[in-house]
Amino acid sequence: MTDDDYLWDGSGVPDETVMRLERALASQRFQPSAVPWRAQAPRGWRGLAVAAAVLLSLGSALIAGHQWRLAWPAGAAWAVADNDGETAWLTVGQHWRTERTVEVQVARIGTLTVAPATQLMLEATEARRHQLRLERGALSVRVFAPPGTVRVNTPAGLVTDLGCVFDVSADDRETRVVVRSGWVELENSHGATLVPAGASSRMTPHRAPATPVFLDASPAFAAAVATVDEDWPVDRAADLRMARARDAVSLLVLASRRHGPDRAALIALVASVSPPPLDVDAAAVSIDDDAGLWRWHAALPLPPPKQWWRNWRDGLSGAGSVFTPR
Repeated sequence: MTDDDYLWDGSGVPDETVMRLERALASQRFQPSAVPWRAQAPRGWRGLAVAAAVLLSLGSALIAGHQWRLAWPAGAAWAVADNDGETAWLTVGQHWRTERTVEVQVARIGTLTVAPATQLMLEATEARRHQLRLERGALSVRVFAPPGTVRVNTPAGLVTDLGCVFDVSADDRETRVVVRSGWVELENSHGATLVPAGASSRMTPHRAPATPVFLDASPAFAAAVATVDEDWPVDRAADLRMARARDAVSLLVLASRRHGPDRAALIALVASVSPPPLDVDAAAVSIDDDAGLWRWHAALPLPPPKQWWRNWRDGLSGAGSVFTPR
C-alpha cells in the first residue's frame, strides 16, 4: 500500500503533515451519531424554487420547439405524400397539378390536403412567410402559426391565414372560402373582409370580398345578405329580419359598407338582435361612427382574430412535420 492510500480509505501509513492537520481539526470532525442525516422533501421556498426551475425548463423547451417549427430555409421544397406512401417535392416556381388527392407538408407548421385536378404553384417559402398560388381546384389547409404566415394567392385576390383550418377553392371567376377554425382574411384591390370559424365568404376579381355568413344561417338570410352585397337597397332584402344574434357579424359588415338610410336600417336590425356594448352609441354608428361599429364587432362573442394560439388543437394533426427541408 502507498502512503496515498491513507487519503482515500485510511488503509495506508499517514504522512506526518496529514496527522498534524487531523489533530488540529479534530474538534470539527463530523459525528454521524450526533447529527443523523434524513432525506427531506423540499418545502417552503426551496419547493417553489424547484417548481420554478422545472417550469422554466419546460417553458424554454416549448419556446425552442416553437421557434424550430417556424424556422424554415428560404426556398426549401415542401414534401408531398400520396396514397401509395411515396414522397415527392413541391419546389418554388413549379407549376404543379395533381390528378388525385395528396397531402403536402407546409414547412413544419401544417398541412394541405389537395383535391384532384388542382393546379397550384409554390410562390415563396421562408421562415414566417409561405405563399401559394391556387389557379384552379381546391385545398384544405391546416396551419398553426402566427397570423399572416400562410397566404394563398388566387385569381380573385389573396386569402390570408390568421392561424386556423380552412377550405379554399378557386377558378377564373370566383374564390370560395369556408373557415373551420380561427379566422381568415380575404383581400383584393376592392376591399377586405374577415371570416370567422363556422362562416364562409367568396371573392371575385371585380368587387370586394363578400360579407361572411355562418354556414348554419337560414338560406333566406344568406340570400338576403348576397342581395345587399350586390348593391341592392336594404329594403329589397326583407329576409335580413331572419337574423339571429350570431348573424350580427354579417349585419355589421354590411353596415360598414353602406351610408344613409341603408346603414341606419342595418344598425337598427343589429341592435335588435345583439345590442351594442356600453361604450358604443348605436345612433352614432348608424350615421358615420366607424370606430364604434368595429368596437361593436369586436365585442361579439367570437375570439379575437389575432389570438391564433387559442386554436392550439390545430397543431395536433399534421403540424410539425419530421420531413427534413431540401
